[in-house]
Amino acid sequence: MAERTSYPERRRDMELQLLRELREKEEKGFIVLVEEENSFITGRVGQRVRLRDPFMNGRPVLIEAMQIYKELERQKAIKLPRKESGKYILHQSIFDSEHDKKGDEFFNINWSEITTEHVLTLLCCFATEYNNVASADYIRAMAGEVEARQEPSLLSPLINIIRGTQTLAQKQVPKGVLTGKGNYL
Repeated sequence: MAERTSYPERRRDMELQLLRELREKEEKGFIVLVEEENSFITGRVGQRVRLRDPFMNGRPVLIEAMQIYKELERQKAIKLPRKESGKYILHQSIFDSEHDKKGDEFFNINWSEITTEHVLTLLCCFATEYNNVASADYIRAMAGEVEARQEPSLLSPLINIIRGTQTLAQKQVPKGVLTGKGNYL
C-alpha cells in the first residue's frame, strides 16, 4: 500500500482530484477498486466492490479479502504505509475465525471496530487476486494477441455477432450419428 492521501472535504473539490488520480492509476495498469454504495466514483472510473456483496464463489467479498489478508500476512507480503501503519492492521479483535462441523471457516466480525483504514487494507488484499471477467481490461488482456493480428475494421462488431449466432446455433444441434455432432475419430 502506498502512502495515504488526504482529499479536500468539499465533495466537488474531492471529486475532481480523486477522479484525476484514479484515471492516472488505471492508465498505468493499476486495478482501481472503490467501495461505495452508489456509483458516484465508479460511474466514471474504477470498479465498484462492496465488501458485503457475494464473490464469484458465493461467499462475501469481505471473507475472501480476509482470507487473502491472512495468507499475505503469513507470507509477510503486506507493506503498510510508514506513517500510522498500526491503523491498517486487522487485529484478532476485529475478526475472529472459527470452523464449523464441515470444516469451513467462518468469521465473527466486530463491525464497530472496522475503520476506513481497515477497508483500505481489505481492498488492497482483495485486489491482488481480483479479476473482473466482465471488464474491458480483462477481455482486452485475454484477447489481446488475437486482436493484435487483425486489422481494425468497421465490420468487426457485425462479424462478432454472426460468429456468436453461429456458435449458439451449433450448441442447439443435438448429438447423434445423423447430425455428426459428437462423432470424433
